[in-house]
Amino acid sequence: MTTPELSLRVFHPSIDPRKITEELGLPPQTSWAAGGDRHETYWQTRLAGNETGRGDLNSALRDVAARFEHYRFFVDEMREGGGRVEIVIAAPAVALDAELARLFDDLKIEVVFR
Repeated sequence: MTTPELSLRVFHPSIDPRKITEELGLPPQTSWAAGGDRHETYWQTRLAGNETGRGDLNSALRDVAARFEHYRFFVDEMREGGGRVEIVIAAPAVALDAELARLFDDLKIEVVFR
């Protein structure tokens, strides 16, 4: 089974996208700063999400959640400043198992299917 593509997206009313890159240590695939006709900063990158090598969506999301335990401060900072953090899954929507839903809810990271 192939793991669906996972992306991390950060939206914020004013943060410099370079600070997001610096805090997470990940290069963006796409980013722009708020200003002009852009009402918010946007930063996006792909996530491997397959550190365990199992190749299924639940394992990939558990890997991502474990990684973001270390970045909880960053997610909290984004939310306190009016932003949001999302994990985007390129696959049809499915119900997350209760444990995963609880993990991402606790991390305050939205899970979005597209």
